[in-house]
Amino acid sequence: MTRQKVFWLLMTNVFALVGTSYVVSSQQQPVQAIAPGYGAIEGRVLDEKGHPVSGAKVSSMILDYPPGRLFSAETDAQGHFSLRYARPGRNAVYVGKEDEYYPDTFLSPFVDAKLVPVVNVVEQSVTEGVEVRLPPRGGKVVAEVIDASTQQPVAGARVTLCRADNPDRCQTINDSSPTGHFSQLIPSMPVTIKVSAPGFEDWWYTESGSTKASKFLVPPGAVKGISILLRPNKQN
Repeated sequence: MTRQKVFWLLMTNVFALVGTSYVVSSQQQPVQAIAPGYGAIEGRVLDEKGHPVSGAKVSSMILDYPPGRLFSAETDAQGHFSLRYARPGRNAVYVGKEDEYYPDTFLSPFVDAKLVPVVNVVEQSVTEGVEVRLPPRGGKVVAEVIDASTQQPVAGARVTLCRADNPDRCQTINDSSPTGHFSQLIPSMPVTIKVSAPGFEDWWYTESGSTKASKFLVPPGAVKGISILLRPNKQN
């Protein structure tokens, strides 16, 4: 085989590899593609003053039939987001930025319903221009749950928060860890706190000297710690 034929054979292989590489790259990055059975929701997240928010978590959930997996996305530097796997039908759009004390509107039952927009999603189409507002900043409660008789941590305690002005609106948060600790971001509004655990009497947050449940409030962006002493149930 002559040198000229070898040269052109090598160049042909190079062109073929470049072409193949380009095709694979384009298939792996279908930026605007929407999978069958899904639609997309695009918009931006604003804070209470109307400024765009970067790094916020946005998610959607179908309302027209039993929900499936909850898909989420993060806003960019301009506050824009794109949810590419929304189910067709009416979708509620949730937002939160817990590292800056904004509770996730999907997890908190205390948030004003007006802060959760509902949009209609069409299969393989984009619902654009959706504006989502962050809820007011909340605060974090950090607590330890202790057995009053043994001074040992109590694992698996359940914590229930209820709005002080509407006791029917409640949220049960995570069980305490094996070390008896728990922490939770909550809206900055008066709530009551109830803690219960198997084998123990129910505990209510009370102010010093009071025998009735008291209002608990954490200022926006603040952390408030409490110690919870559970008394063993007298029937045990």
